[in-house]
Amino acid sequence: MSNKAPVLLSDVIKVFVRYPSPRILLGAVGTAFAARLYYYELWSYWDIAIIAAILVTWPIREWLIHVYILHFKPFTLRGFKIDPLIGQKHREHHKDPECVEKVFIPTHIYPLVLPLFLIWPLILPIPLALTLIIFDLFMSLQYEWTHYFVHTKYQPKTKNWQRLKDN
Repeated sequence: MSNKAPVLLSDVIKVFVRYPSPRILLGAVGTAFAARLYYYELWSYWDIAIIAAILVTWPIREWLIHVYILHFKPFTLRGFKIDPLIGQKHREHHKDPECVEKVFIPTHIYPLVLPLFLIWPLILPIPLALTLIIFDLFMSLQYEWTHYFVHTKYQPKTKNWQRLKDN
């Protein structure tokens, strides 16, 4: 598999689903959605409030992660270099932005964030916790798609997608 960005939309989609991070997110969204159906309760205004909160906070969270985690400046402390792997991977991505393998969230991150998702059922009723998990994972998947998409050579046919790619 070539690690250079695809040009055709069909290839863009095929390549996207070949990589582990999108597959992990697709599987996690599907699993959380199936669990939400199992713990069926009517959707309430609280579900809508959770979804709205995720939509409102997502750009802020994304910016904070980008600035303070992905662009974390390495430093030396008592002779030990502190340079998290996620920052190293992100710098590699900036050096070669068309390398598809460097576009996606590194898989070593998923076990690190799993505890964040496991906290929600302890705080919220399970159906609401699952709503939160579903939409947070969905936004992560949307982020993966958009980030990957803008690094492809595909030229969108619509103005909105072209504007997204240009920006």
